[in-house]
Amino acid sequence: MNGDMFDAGLSLTHSGTAGGTLAVTFDNLDTTGSKDVELGTLTSTGDTTVTIASTGGGVKNAIYYLAETDNHLTTVTVTGNDAFVMDGAVPSQNGVDTDAGLAAAATATTTQSSLTLIDASAVTATVTILAGDNFIPSANNTVSYTGLTIKGGSGNADALYNGATNGVIIDGNGHNDAVGLGGSGASATLGTGAHDSAQVGFDWVTNAAVVVGGSLGDSVTFGAGATATLMISQGAQIATASTVSLGQTTEHGSVAGGVVDLTSVVGASTTVVAANVSAATSLTNAENIAAEQVGAQGVAYFLNSGNEYVVATHAADPGGVTAGDAIVELTGANFHGLTLAAGLLHLA
Repeated sequence: MNGDMFDAGLSLTHSGTAGGTLAVTFDNLDTTGSKDVELGTLTSTGDTTVTIASTGGGVKNAIYYLAETDNHLTTVTVTGNDAFVMDGAVPSQNGVDTDAGLAAAATATTTQSSLTLIDASAVTATVTILAGDNFIPSANNTVSYTGLTIKGGSGNADALYNGATNGVIIDGNGHNDAVGLGGSGASATLGTGAHDSAQVGFDWVTNAAVVVGGSLGDSVTFGAGATATLMISQGAQIATASTVSLGQTTEHGSVAGGVVDLTSVVGASTTVVAANVSAATSLTNAENIAAEQVGAQGVAYFLNSGNEYVVATHAADPGGVTAGDAIVELTGANFHGLTLAAGLLHLA
């Protein structure tokens, strides 16, 4: 290949019964580091595994959209030394979908996808993968990716998004990696590379905020917390006030120097309050007391059972936490010098 090469689409059908394996190899022969090899859509039928080798010397190789038609695909594996992209051929499209050939249903039907793993852990260059959002292949049909796991590689600047409920992201040790979680009960683990970031509650596939409360219960683990940023977006905000249980985002690996981006809740507020929750009868009660003590748009924090809790309020909450607020648990942390500037909570 001497110049950029783009193919709009390719369809491959595995002969015989379902259970086949499809192997795709990119060999980008560019020696200038300036060319791409790109496939708009790859349509596969009858394959349970798809293996992609992304090799060469160009800028990147891409299969923007892998469309599997009959819900047999369980695993997509990516290897190689060249950057790879699988982020949808058109806006608001996953990088990979299963059961794309599903016929219309008479009534609303949800099908669990066969896909459980997208594994790019062996790639040594940048990987971009967006997947896990519910997929509507035909009328009255929804394909769900609950529990999907996405693994990134060891290269720098990986961009990985998982929109699935209980979805999992595991990334390598590259620097400047970014991950996004859209579903509830999801988790992301990042390696030891510096300047990693994680966003909870924003849909990278549709480029739109997740519905308020749609991403609660997520957790992020940083391997290099001193330079890491956790971004709380709309889906990680509280949907309903409660005296019994309030949803939250949990950060593991919090250390001084890290940042929690609360702009979606507190705007440009600089108000930070060390809450007095000594009279609290439960964790939820403590969270509500903390919200009351902020008295404005801003942040309150307190220690409970060895973990630090940050309560971000979008307005004065005289009755406790309300819809649009957010709670972040910093496990094992005990910070005393938190500062808030331009929506960014600096841990110290």
